[in-house]
Amino acid sequence: MNADLPRRTLGPLKLYVLGGGAALLLAVMSIRAAYPKPLAVILGGAGIAAIIYGILVHARSANASIVLETQPILGETLRGRVISGLHVMPEEVKLALRCIHEWTDFSAPTSLTSLLTSDSRRTRYSRKERQTVWEETTTVPRKSLRGSPSGFSVPFQFELPRDGHRTGYESDDRYQWEIETEASIPGVDFRATFALKVTRS
Repeated sequence: MNADLPRRTLGPLKLYVLGGGAALLLAVMSIRAAYPKPLAVILGGAGIAAIIYGILVHARSANASIVLETQPILGETLRGRVISGLHVMPEEVKLALRCIHEWTDFSAPTSLTSLLTSDSRRTRYSRKERQTVWEETTTVPRKSLRGSPSGFSVPFQFELPRDGHRTGYESDDRYQWEIETEASIPGVDFRATFALKVTRS
């Protein structure tokens, strides 16, 4: 696969799995802390439901793809369309184009600071951090959607910032670009995220 081509990511699925996993962890902690059993049941049920729903959302967008009409270059116009793979048209589709800054934080959690006495032990507590540094959103109404044998498609146009970050590493920092689509559809919602390789001219 060409690394320059947009590709669908596991972003939406990860959100549901992380949220569901957190709820399951809280359920286990509430049991061990002797909290009322109904609380653990509610948290556990919510966690399992979130994970299952995330899997269904991911499966529903399995055939989604993206077509770019222009190259994603900083300071220029990005045009294209998302092909949903679904034939049930929603009332509207929300799109978001964002640049995400990722880095590794080697500072230990405050509660563990006093336990760490060397740099070698401190690195064991490193964690990945993510922050959105640029984002633009738009909503495409139903009348602007286009039908096709591959499912409805969503046209989009964004102006990329001239002073933004290109995709890739800058020193120890990593910058990623993604375009996310989301629509409410009866049953299971449609949600798909695609990674873009943004360059400079």
